[in-house]
Amino acid sequence: MTRMETDSGRQIARVGLILTIAILASRLWFIFFRNLDIDEFEHAHATWCVSRGLVPYVDFFEHHTPWLYLLFAPLFRLFNTDADPRAAIALFFVLRLIMWAMTIGCVVCTYVLGRAWRDRFTGILAAFFLTSASQFQDSMLEYRPDVPALLCLLVALIAIVKAWRSERGGTAATLFSLGGFAFGASVLFTQKTLFAAPGLAAALLAYVVDDRPCAMGRWPGRAALVALFALAAAVPAAWTSYWFSTRGALDAFIHYTVTFNVEQNAERFSPFPRLLSHAIHSPLLMALGVGGFAVVVLKRRSEDAGVRLVLPLTAASLFLGVFVFGRVYDQYLVNYFPHLAVFAAAWAPELVSRAGPRIHVGAWLGPAFVVAPVASLAALYLGIDHPGSGIGLAMICAFTLASGLAAAALDAWRRARGSSAASLALLALVAMHYGNLARVHKPIGAQLDELAYVTEHTRPTDAVLSVTSGPGVFRPHAWYYFFLSGPFVTDRDFAELTRAIESGRIRPRIVVLSMYERKLPPAIWSYVRQHYRPVREDLYERPLD
Repeated sequence: MTRMETDSGRQIARVGLILTIAILASRLWFIFFRNLDIDEFEHAHATWCVSRGLVPYVDFFEHHTPWLYLLFAPLFRLFNTDADPRAAIALFFVLRLIMWAMTIGCVVCTYVLGRAWRDRFTGILAAFFLTSASQFQDSMLEYRPDVPALLCLLVALIAIVKAWRSERGGTAATLFSLGGFAFGASVLFTQKTLFAAPGLAAALLAYVVDDRPCAMGRWPGRAALVALFALAAAVPAAWTSYWFSTRGALDAFIHYTVTFNVEQNAERFSPFPRLLSHAIHSPLLMALGVGGFAVVVLKRRSEDAGVRLVLPLTAASLFLGVFVFGRVYDQYLVNYFPHLAVFAAAWAPELVSRAGPRIHVGAWLGPAFVVAPVASLAALYLGIDHPGSGIGLAMICAFTLASGLAAAALDAWRRARGSSAASLALLALVAMHYGNLARVHKPIGAQLDELAYVTEHTRPTDAVLSVTSGPGVFRPHAWYYFFLSGPFVTDRDFAELTRAIESGRIRPRIVVLSMYERKLPPAIWSYVRQHYRPVREDLYERPLD
């Protein structure tokens, strides 16, 4: 009997499914009210440039692979962002809605992988673990290439797993071709998914050398199917190379997406602070996911040979990639979250069933269930800068509720009420999820006001100087390097920009001087403050000639 066939299993699965849907539905509010990340401005401006006929890496700086810009450029042409501030704002909301839909696709794919790993219960629990991870939701809400890249990667994994099972040559050939194309597409959205390639290659090699009887017969054969995968994976790169070649930009495409990024790895910082942050804010996903992965590696547990190899090997490959990255950000780490969710969902019930009897210890647990939420409330009130603000109150309520629900779950577990304990634990994760979202929440209003101001007070041809794109996202950039989120620019480049500004060779209509613009040389700050007038908190405008 599977877990879904028991009364407690059905109850837990029902609660997990309802909470997953509720979290995903609540993200609609954040689409319209949470602040825009600087990366969203970067990717939106790059896409806008392509929609205006500019070529990435030649006409403007980029170091991401270009499919987000090439594929979304036609959508940008439908919005009159040059003159209508409402259209400019609406475009961002539409982009976020598309990312939200893709996020739902990733959750569904995680369910499919969890079900392939064991059963429907595992799939539902894996979908919940992924959805309730606040770092996953933070990154996946935004217009960035990591979202479609992760969706394509998961589609590739599902296609390979299903092809591995297939007993029909035509079906297997189609699935391997789909998987190869999806994996190639993921790399053309962002190079980060390449770190799954070593594990994927190892799994495919195991498929080729598998000596078990193959119902497909001699044709097309395992080696031929893997060759189909490789050929299909090369199609996105071949098409993209052709696109740049016809524009005389193939060398620039290769340099800035490959060579340049390899060079950037020299400027490293440790991934451990990010990993620690994930462990603190998504403790069950990280702890149970890593523990479940270790169990898989040591005991090789799974009913299906394909998923048994594909998921652990690609997970190991992605884990190792974290330590190869020169500069690790949250969005770099979401690629392995679905793997952790599946491993956590598979291992958690086994862990609970074995550890359950050991929780029946002394009466001291009773007072602890009361003390924990009270201590949490006191710590939050003393530790938050503005506990009386809306954000502060939201954090206090959410985290205290999470602590209380966790205590109630332990109490139910102690009383041998397993399904109630599991349901309370899932609710505690949801409360923690919203506490984390409140912790990093910033309103979008001021950004939209600045975007509207630039749209209304500048001409479509007026240039903007900024190192974050920001409110000038739908205006020409004054400098090749329109964003500086990394150490991309040399001192010589900065000196040339300073001379161009002071000589009048570059005359931006708007200059954005926010905390990120402190990367600009002091001479530019001084020049702007002397020759431009402040019109908003971060905006400086050159008087009309």
